[in-house]
Amino acid sequence: MSLQPGTLVRLAGRPGRTYQVVNLDEYTDCIWVRGWPLSSKRNPTFSISAALVMPDQPSADLLAAG
Repeated sequence: MSLQPGTLVRLAGRPGRTYQVVNLDEYTDCIWVRGWPLSSKRNPTFSISAALVMPDQPSADLLAAG
């Protein structure tokens, strides 16, 4: 899986939620993410091991709009 800032992903152990990659730390193998869609008030970021990140499956709505 090729990750870059802006990529939408899912996290192991948190089914049903989508997150956006904010930054990649290749030295520590951590990925900084925030919840998606973005909130107008607050979008806290946190780091998680790259081993717990899975690709997000695009929804049918997004595919139809593209």
